[in-house]
Amino acid sequence: MPQKTNSTQGLSLTPANLISAAAVAFIAFAVFLPSLWNGFVFWDDQQYVYENPLIQSLDLEFVKTIFTTVQISNWHPLTMLSHAIDYALWGLNPLGHHLTNIIFHGVNTFLFFLIALKLGNAAKGTSSKTSLIMALVASLLFAIHPLHVESVAWVSGRKDVLSTFFIFLTVLCYLRYSSKRDAFNYATSLLLFALALMSKPMAVTLPVVLLILDFYPLENLNAKSIIEKIPFFILSAISSLATLLAQKSSAASLETIPFGWRILTAIKAYIFYLYKMLLPFGLAPYYPYPLEISLFSIEYIGSAIVLIGITVFSIVYLKRNKIFFAAWLFYLVTLLPVIGLIQVGAQAAADRYTYLPALGPFMLAGAATAFFAEKINRKAVAAGVIIISIALSLLSIKQIGVWKDSMTLWSHEVNVYPDTAALGYMNRAAVYSKAGEVEKSLEDLTKAISIKQDYKEAYFNRSIVYKELGRYDEAIGDLNAAIELNPKFARAYNNRGSLHKKLGAYEPAIKDYQKAIELSPQNASAYFNLCLAYYETGNMELALANARKAADLGLPQAAEFIRAQGF
Repeated sequence: MPQKTNSTQGLSLTPANLISAAAVAFIAFAVFLPSLWNGFVFWDDQQYVYENPLIQSLDLEFVKTIFTTVQISNWHPLTMLSHAIDYALWGLNPLGHHLTNIIFHGVNTFLFFLIALKLGNAAKGTSSKTSLIMALVASLLFAIHPLHVESVAWVSGRKDVLSTFFIFLTVLCYLRYSSKRDAFNYATSLLLFALALMSKPMAVTLPVVLLILDFYPLENLNAKSIIEKIPFFILSAISSLATLLAQKSSAASLETIPFGWRILTAIKAYIFYLYKMLLPFGLAPYYPYPLEISLFSIEYIGSAIVLIGITVFSIVYLKRNKIFFAAWLFYLVTLLPVIGLIQVGAQAAADRYTYLPALGPFMLAGAATAFFAEKINRKAVAAGVIIISIALSLLSIKQIGVWKDSMTLWSHEVNVYPDTAALGYMNRAAVYSKAGEVEKSLEDLTKAISIKQDYKEAYFNRSIVYKELGRYDEAIGDLNAAIELNPKFARAYNNRGSLHKKLGAYEPAIKDYQKAIELSPQNASAYFNLCLAYYETGNMELALANARKAADLGLPQAAEFIRAQGF
């Protein structure tokens, strides 16, 4: 069997290889096609698209805004630009927004096939046929795996498919540079990396990934290859700093989630994702952070043993082959930004986090398939690949249905985690409330609070439901609880003031409005509410002063009030 050298010239963009890449890309597109009939969901889609006025105008002011401000706790201007382009083309028709995600996933599958083929050809002692099998299997897993449904079938998963698109282009340009050593491919790869960072900051690990590729299969890791990564690391450092500043307000404190807990949860998450890759059942949009964490729990001890065991094996196996170590290191490194050491949100894990890291295990699966195809019966191996591919495709199609609409999504969440998914109950309550099913909303919010007694957002939302039901004392009680949990909860003060005013208690209402303004000086609603409270007590001077402030902040009702008073 002919042997390849470690030259990266072996990409071989032959018609057969291009047809193979296109075939796998088509499979990716076909499997995710059902998501075209899904709608938007109440899970960031409202912030990114259907309640986001920012994306409704593609002009210079929009471009300036997305490049100079933080949006949805991230600086990802290209992601916001892509949503704006979709809005310009499709408006709020979800089909078009889903179509863009599917197209990117199909293109990513095509690019990953080329990368996998080139890496296989670059490895010493690897035949062209082995490289082709490895690339086919690895890219097929990437194309159809159920863990990728969240990134593709969820409109807000755009940042995953978009950043990975630029990451793959970066790697392809870098592989060309590694063989040609030309300035053009080096500069292009650096530019593409910057675009990846502007799509999702999770791309910050790419400089380390390039060093891993230098180690294996390129086998040119040296001082020069490290030095030439310095510009990449500088871009990563800038992006990391910007992300930390952007997510500062939403990051969990060490008091909320101690660092020791984070370490244990991170260890468990590394093995959790591998488990879901092997057995992708019970997938959910939100994996709740454990209510209790103990070092002596079997799930944490077992995860630590498995993690250490795989790491030791990969190091020992280095003497025979570097592929296992390189793939395992890739998996560990690319998951690092989202493994929970810096905790943003209360999730313990998320399917979308595997969109890029899963490539390491998928490459190993491809290499193992190629090995068994050569050592055993190729027809039997091919039959096994087909059976597994069909099974994974069917599971993905089923999982796509979970993302059909908000009610389906959050009902699935509470079915998977009936005793721990406080957020699932709270989000489904919002869906019930919007549909006018207030009693069901109240029931879900009460369940959320029973699971998480310090859930200030659930108390706040339940107070709104109590108000709709005319149960004002209970609404005030929930707002009291929310404020006790978070004394800087400006919206809770504002709403409590409105309830006090409705009950004729103007003095506490005025105090609450003043506190809301103190905590949120740009809250036009609080100024106008304070205006109305002063108006009801006959203090016209202060009423007009606060009405003018609310009008200056852009509240139309305040301007109408001023005109009605003859000013």
